[in-house]
Amino acid sequence: MDDKTFVEKQFFWAEANVFHIFSFLLLKGNPATALKEPNSVVLTEEMAEKYFGSQDPIGQTITHENERELKVTGVVKNIPENSHFKFDFLGSFGTLNDIIGTKLLTSNWGRNNYLTYVLLRKGISPDVLREKIPGFLDRHIGQLVVNSTGHPPSRPPSEGTLLYLQKLTDIHLHSHLTTELEQNGDITNVYLFTTIALFILLIACINFMNLATARSAKRAREIGLRKVLGAYRKQLIQQFLGESIYISLMAMFLAIVFVEVALPYYNDFTGKSLSLAYWDNPLIIVGLILITFLVGLLSGSYPAFMLSSFRPVSVLKGEDRSSKRSTFRTVLVVGQFTISIALIISMGVVYHQMQYFRSKKLGFNKDQVVVLPSSAQMRDNMESFKNRLMQNSNILQVTHSRLIPSDKLLNSWGGRIVDGEEPQPLNFRLAVVEVGYDFFDTYQMNLVAGRTFAKQYSTDDSAAFVLSQAAIQQLRWSQNEAIDKPLLYGNRRGRVIGVVEDMHFESLHNKIVPIIFLISESTSYKISLRISGHDIPATLAFLKNIWNEYRPDYPFEYRFLDEEIQARYESEQKLGQIFGIFSM
Repeated sequence: MDDKTFVEKQFFWAEANVFHIFSFLLLKGNPATALKEPNSVVLTEEMAEKYFGSQDPIGQTITHENERELKVTGVVKNIPENSHFKFDFLGSFGTLNDIIGTKLLTSNWGRNNYLTYVLLRKGISPDVLREKIPGFLDRHIGQLVVNSTGHPPSRPPSEGTLLYLQKLTDIHLHSHLTTELEQNGDITNVYLFTTIALFILLIACINFMNLATARSAKRAREIGLRKVLGAYRKQLIQQFLGESIYISLMAMFLAIVFVEVALPYYNDFTGKSLSLAYWDNPLIIVGLILITFLVGLLSGSYPAFMLSSFRPVSVLKGEDRSSKRSTFRTVLVVGQFTISIALIISMGVVYHQMQYFRSKKLGFNKDQVVVLPSSAQMRDNMESFKNRLMQNSNILQVTHSRLIPSDKLLNSWGGRIVDGEEPQPLNFRLAVVEVGYDFFDTYQMNLVAGRTFAKQYSTDDSAAFVLSQAAIQQLRWSQNEAIDKPLLYGNRRGRVIGVVEDMHFESLHNKIVPIIFLISESTSYKISLRISGHDIPATLAFLKNIWNEYRPDYPFEYRFLDEEIQARYESEQKLGQIFGIFSM
């Protein structure tokens, strides 16, 4: 689109056979060749309309990252919301040969930042492929170690690198890996709300039984007269069960109507896109019918057998067995209260869990931190950009880093202890965070030993490390012992200069992991600023003006870290509210 720039989040690179593995419908273009050539791109129909309007997008070009012209070779039907892989743009993977380099892209077995999908031949069990994975890893990664170090690995790479198969349909509810395409659901929540639904249904059945037995006195004479006139007990049981099933059917009909009316509001509240396609899935219809009949039979069984057991003579004489009925109703009421109290207690647990998310100390200060995206152009002018920002008194600190708190950490086996002539590999995963100077001050992380990176030390950018407490605990060092210990990380040989307090870098959902921090100017993907909080609109306006001086071709985008972290727990908060509503 002429002289207009958009920030697009759903841009992916893919190989040409992506349309063979996935069932995306290509509306324009050839699925076999659309992504075969470098500098090609496929759009969704929504993006095609956004960028080209009523024009035919095929053959048109868009500019990626203000650097590379990509030719539109296909238009895909909009991706459904329930798809695992949702994209707006698919660039041809061959384009990365020019961006990254063919050798690094195709022959580096340590480069594992791509998602790989495998389509097995019909009749082939995943176990056949799974058994071959360890040998595959040992062969290729072992050669990688030999090429980089000159000697074979001290242990089989398959012991330290996990490569496993995962069924595509299991990802949404069962997978929580580092590089998921999006935040997945959680099967635990499904089990939780299924349990709540069963409890509520059980309470409803108990209520029905209580009401039915309470009305037994009014129907006793009817039953007695019908028995005198020749009605069999079996007929009476069938009648009462039929009445119960009929009520259950009516309740199911009203429930479906309620769900259809309420579902759009539920989706708006939770940010989900749930739908109930009854006729597209016969199993749903069969399941609803079975549940309806089971509920009818369960709730109507005791009243049916109890009412049909009345003796005509006793009933017509006015005799009853209210004490026995009263005892059973008491049992039902006690059971009902037990379930209700259990739900209330569970609601309290969920509430306290939400309070924990809100009040738990993270190991850094998330408030008043603004995060900006970086780029190669910004990295080349980072010092100048930072100096301009620091001219504003409302901006207290500026730093850059590859990751920021709330990001997924990058785990690595690349660390080795330099102890003696032969460096010893670490026996645990060490997450690496590449940062700039002032990172720890910007995030107000607590230093417990040594010092953090500083420009006055000339070797800090090439031969210094800062470790977290969890890392030195794994190394069996005390805080003071860790200082000045030699380490080898990748190709960087240096010494530990500081130890910082542990932090929940990723999320409170995850355990605290060992972290190694090192200086890297070339991987500053994100810029972090700590602001004073005074006149925030004016500060943001200043940021935008400075940004436009350095990146006039790229829209100004910012986010507050506390809002980013809060969003991580938004689904739990909404689920907690829904849980509370159902528990009431």
